Amino acid sequence: MKDMLCWARCALTAILLLGAGAALAQGTVKIGVVAEFSGPFADYGAQIVGGMKAYLKLNGEVYAGKKIEIVIRD
Repeated sequence: MKDMLCWARCALTAILLLGAGAALAQGTVKIGVVAEFSGPFADYGAQIVGGMKAYLKLNGEVYAGKKIEIVIRD
């Protein structure tokens, strides 16, 4: 049983490492924002995104040679 568990862990680690390599090869880093943009707390969501966009505008939209993209969802 221990051998089976060890093999499963090794296989899972290999799969995760292969996926990480593909993510590193992309030229864009996407940062997801899930906040309230409708309803009674819509103002807070707008402030969060406004702050993130202001930071990117002041400090540049590129980090370590990769473009930063903000993905917004309500």
